[in-house]
Amino acid sequence: MPKSRGSSKGRSKGIQRANWNKIETCAINEMKDDSISEWERLNHSCSKPILTKSNALFVGAAKSAFMKNTLTSLKQYPESEQMKFIDTLQQDYPKINFSDNCVGILDTSELCLDAEEILNQKLETFLELGGIKRTAQVVKVIPGATISLQTDCYEYRTKQLVVATGPWSSSFLDGLGLDIEFTKKHAMEGYWKLKSFPETVCPSVFEYKDKSIFWTNYTTEYGPSLKVMTNNSLF
Repeated sequence: MPKSRGSSKGRSKGIQRANWNKIETCAINEMKDDSISEWERLNHSCSKPILTKSNALFVGAAKSAFMKNTLTSLKQYPESEQMKFIDTLQQDYPKINFSDNCVGILDTSELCLDAEEILNQKLETFLELGGIKRTAQVVKVIPGATISLQTDCYEYRTKQLVVATGPWSSSFLDGLGLDIEFTKKHAMEGYWKLKSFPETVCPSVFEYKDKSIFWTNYTTEYGPSLKVMTNNSLF
């Protein structure tokens, strides 16, 4: 904040119950349930919608750890006890070309979060509560019992300071005498322009193939485009 596209990863985020990681604890389940319910509660209290309910479709070979873990994850919920692999993907989603011998799992709990609107709502609430927003470039930070923060416009003195510098943290903190090593990892993010809007909302698709996870999320971050991403999986 202020970021023109909502956050460093674009205007949208997705959250759902399904988890393809092998380690799934009661604490993780409670965190996911609590997070989903809190986002829904916050959505009702905001002046503008900050989320859209959607579905998440997980695709891969039936014997892969990715699919087995995802199914096990969802079966922990009472309403999903009878859940099983979908083996009619091509018939159910005729406009999507799936890899051969793939099965699917549909998670209907997904929420698509509008990151840009969420930040706007947070800022609006912050200002209503008496907060002050100022934008400037940080020139120098002098640690001490009273911290001095110097910018190209103002100088501030404070007892506490929150530093949120993301991938620039290593170089910034080094100037404060703090040697904390951060590892940067590149994540591909692309957008495929659609010729027309689909008649029905397409689910987010997560496909496991060749030891990587490829996924899409229909958004309007850059016009009517399909967000396309990939990363190396944990398997």
